[in-house]
Amino acid sequence: MLRCYLHDAEDVIELHLDGAVSREEYEKVREKTEAFIDKRGRARLLEVFYDFGPVDPAVIWEDMAFAIRHWQDFSRIAVVAERRWLAVLLAELQKLFTGEVKGFTFNECKEAWAWLTEHALRHENTPACMEHKPQKGA
Repeated sequence: MLRCYLHDAEDVIELHLDGAVSREEYEKVREKTEAFIDKRGRARLLEVFYDFGPVDPAVIWEDMAFAIRHWQDFSRIAVVAERRWLAVLLAELQKLFTGEVKGFTFNECKEAWAWLTEHALRHENTPACMEHKPQKGA
C-alpha cells in the first residue's frame, strides 16, 4: 500500500510504503505529488518505509522516470525506516537528488519532521508517521 499526505503549510509531501504497490495506487500518488510540486516549484519529502512487498515492474520504471524529472525539486528528503534499510535507501536517494537527504528510525519520526520542516514559514501539521507504528522493530 502506498499512501500520500500533503502538508501545505510546510511544503511537505509525506509518502508511506507498506507492502505491495499497484500501478493504480502509484499513479494516484504520482499525480498528487506532481501537482503539489507544480504548484510550489520545490517541496520537502518525508518517505516512510514500513514493509517492502511486490511492486509492478511498470511502477518501478515510472518511479525512476519521476526521479529523473524531479531530481532538483526536493530541497530535503527525510527517510524513516528500520535501521537495517536506512543505509541502502539513503545511498540510492543521494544518487538521484541534489537536496539534503537524512535517515531516521521509526522512533525518530518527530526528529525527522523537525529536521525536514526547519526554516518552514509555518508549522501547522503533524506528520502521519507519528500516528502509525510499524509492526516490526525499529
